[in-house]
Amino acid sequence: MKTTPIPSPITLNVILLALLFVAVVYIGVTGKMERRRLQGIQERTEGQFRAEWLSESEILLWLAAFVGFLIAGGMLVFRSAWRLPAILTGAMATITLFLAFAQPPLWADVLGVLLVYAGLVWSIRPAGKPGSSLRHSQA
Repeated sequence: MKTTPIPSPITLNVILLALLFVAVVYIGVTGKMERRRLQGIQERTEGQFRAEWLSESEILLWLAAFVGFLIAGGMLVFRSAWRLPAILTGAMATITLFLAFAQPPLWADVLGVLLVYAGLVWSIRPAGKPGSSLRHSQA
């Protein structure tokens, strides 16, 4: 009779800590999102309106971050070296969700999108010798 291996207590603790972290972050971010949504409703009822270009640019920047996340996910599926794309996909998912739920100021949206695409460019770079840089390779 074949038995199923039991995960070690350390593995279970790591999984539980990861789930707890995700739950705490999710609850905190969704609470902030709800508060921002209610503030937006209050501002509109009081006659205060945001500029349309600001809302549209936030949506476009979130969409750009989401596309970067999808590209990183595709790299995770189609590349044989999966560790770096897995880390990037997780980081880009975190940035994308932060931009969507926390609704930071426009400069933070731009910074988030730049981080997403910098991570993509860094992961696509040609593999060189460890510790080598462009300055040393041109000499």
